[in-house]
Amino acid sequence: MDYCHIHGLTYLMWIPNHIEILAKGDCKQNEFNRSYQIATCGLDGVLRFWDLRAAIAHKPG
Repeated sequence: MDYCHIHGLTYLMWIPNHIEILAKGDCKQNEFNRSYQIATCGLDGVLRFWDLRAAIAHKPG
């Protein structure tokens, strides 16, 4: 994993299925009405957005 929180998580939330967060942080309406993204906040004070589709696309093998 290239990016992660240094300390434990304080919050985890699914991004609503009608919203998609783009790579540069912009939001757009999600055409597929499915949620593949989560937001996490950690004790390190960092808010991160995760796209679970990216993990599937880069799965080795």
